[in-house]
Amino acid sequence: MVYSPRQSSPNSIGDAPQHLVEQWIATPATDDSRRLALSGNRDLLNWNDVEVPGEWRSNEAFADHAGGVLYRTTYEHEIPTSDQRLWITCNGIFDQADIWLDGAYIGDQDDYFLRHTYDITALSRLDTTHSLILEVNGSHHAGIWQPIEIVTTGHVGIESTRILCRDATEAQAHLRLQAILDASISCTPTVRTSVNDIVLSQKVHSLSPGSNEIMWTVDIDQPALWFPWGLGDQPLSTVQIDVLIDGVISDSYRVVTGLREVSMADWVLHVNGERMYTKGVYLEMPDCDMGIISDQDVAHPIVLAHELGLNLVRLHDHVAHPAIYETADALGMMIWQDVPHRPTPKRGRRVASRWTDSLVATLGHHPSVALWHHKTFDKWTQSHLHKVDETRPIVAHASSAIPLKLSNHDLVKPIKQFLSGIGHDLSTSIAVVPNIARFPTHEQWHLVQDNPRAAVTDPISLRRDIEALRRVKYRPAAGFCFPGLLDSSTLSDGGVLDSSASPKPSYFALQDACRAVIVVADQPPATLTPGDSINFKVHVVSDLHYEITGARVIATLSWSGGQEQHEWTGDIAPDSCVFIGHVETKTPTTLGPLVVSLLVEAHEHTSSNRYVATIVA
Repeated sequence: MVYSPRQSSPNSIGDAPQHLVEQWIATPATDDSRRLALSGNRDLLNWNDVEVPGEWRSNEAFADHAGGVLYRTTYEHEIPTSDQRLWITCNGIFDQADIWLDGAYIGDQDDYFLRHTYDITALSRLDTTHSLILEVNGSHHAGIWQPIEIVTTGHVGIESTRILCRDATEAQAHLRLQAILDASISCTPTVRTSVNDIVLSQKVHSLSPGSNEIMWTVDIDQPALWFPWGLGDQPLSTVQIDVLIDGVISDSYRVVTGLREVSMADWVLHVNGERMYTKGVYLEMPDCDMGIISDQDVAHPIVLAHELGLNLVRLHDHVAHPAIYETADALGMMIWQDVPHRPTPKRGRRVASRWTDSLVATLGHHPSVALWHHKTFDKWTQSHLHKVDETRPIVAHASSAIPLKLSNHDLVKPIKQFLSGIGHDLSTSIAVVPNIARFPTHEQWHLVQDNPRAAVTDPISLRRDIEALRRVKYRPAAGFCFPGLLDSSTLSDGGVLDSSASPKPSYFALQDACRAVIVVADQPPATLTPGDSINFKVHVVSDLHYEITGARVIATLSWSGGQEQHEWTGDIAPDSCVFIGHVETKTPTTLGPLVVSLLVEAHEHTSSNRYVATIVA
């Protein structure tokens, strides 16, 4: 059973959740230890105190352990009344777990990012003291990484929910809601929906014992729209679902969401009808104990990406810590959400359906989640994902230039060889193969570089690549997803921040290349001879969604003993690349460096650029 977060309410029949965070002990899981633990002879085992939440590798006794671990705790709870139900809620276990209460098997789970809940009402009526045992199996990060709770509800519990914003305008937003209600009796509860504490819907539903699926919609007049940063503000709305029986709350669900509409056309993201040039970066699952790391620390990469001037992160092949999504919602960062690979060799479509249903139920309410990406699903699974969530684009491949699996290197080799023949210069490559610029991601970043790592970490190379992509924004470039933020990323083989999150020189180059307003020119030849013709065009790229009036652009050519200056003034159109002027002159006779310095003064958005050539005899 997939669980959505509940809250206690003054009119609720249940109490606040009881968190089981103390007195956990653990021992290696073997056939013998499992038998002794479940048969009541648990005192014969060698137990170690462990911290929950936390990964078992963080405990000295299990630092080098390989295999499963048995976790055990005891707790006290009052016997539930006749109109109460008790549930054990596991908010996150990595990777797989089997669960026993007082020696009785109550269920299993194998989705590390989902919440699962189990009805323990019958067992809870037998005694007030209980023993909970979990056998956890997994990989490097295995353990109980989110709290385990005892939750009290009435006859009807909310098993799962799905809240999606289908469309949103300044006049009205439309929410689509779905819930699975678990009833212990036949009843006709009222499902009440509130947005920002204002009741917008009250519907009566007839429920049978067991799971009941219901769907409904809610319209919100004159909503406060959520935008990515740079396009607008990030107001958030609180949605609460109450299930009432005879006027008493049996269960509640409360979540924070944002009202917005997102779409994609030709790889260009549109939010609430506004197009945005996407400046993104990869994030991998951090190699840390997710159970003990603070929300602030785990979400720090989102803050760093925002400070860089980026507006999107791609969560590569994993579902992240909840704090990642909450921080992205608050800062207005968009998320490209990879759908983690899920092998389903035997149970096939049924398991894939449950997986995608649960993924959307877990993340669907976050306005920051802009699109789903998968590269291993079949067409049926993709179709099911679209059926479950019609509010977001679905990307079936991460390479706009090569819409095929890049694991087939025979397909990549001829393209890379062709681009190698024109010098691996991104500007030249775009001129020859424009589609390369449509939406470069890690899967194709290496196509235009002999040394992908140098392309990521070399400041000048990195800045010129980003500028080349921004210079052709929407013609055809919709944006990019930069291959590396942190050195801990195994995907990028290097990043602009080291393992302690300290900036490298390439960090500042990326920050300069991602400013809201930049000034760029044609790249001059590396060497020039006296009397050579110098020709270059100057452009200003603006990601601002308003016009800049009275901007000033200055181009200065400097060499030993002299300089030449060109100046232009005018307006810069919103969200565009604007041609400023053309510089044509002769190379001076003085040997040495020739520096082309550019400056754009656009009120508070002032930036500069610099190109260097060498005059040789």
